[in-house]
Amino acid sequence: MSQLKREITIEEFNYWIAYNKIDPFDSERMDLRFAMLGCVNTNLQRTSRSAPAKLEDFILKFDAPVEKEDKTKDAQNKLVLWKNLYSANGGKIIRKKKNG
Repeated sequence: MSQLKREITIEEFNYWIAYNKIDPFDSERMDLRFAMLGCVNTNLQRTSRSAPAKLEDFILKFDAPVEKEDKTKDAQNKLVLWKNLYSANGGKIIRKKKNG
């Protein structure tokens, strides 16, 4: 703190406080920005048959416990996402034939 007091004026400090109110630069806001990028990128590359991605699908949740059922659903959602991205980029998905 003492170094900060020596190197910044109160006017400049107040400027940074005001700027932070307009455009916060905390990690939570940064996570939201990257979530928006992920959502937009996914929606740009999805097929017309797939449902649009939602912003909340990309927001990091650190405190919420994950149930086993949620992990399975999450894995299925990731698989669908990767298939959509792969297909949108010209790849072909080869499905294994079931023996029977």
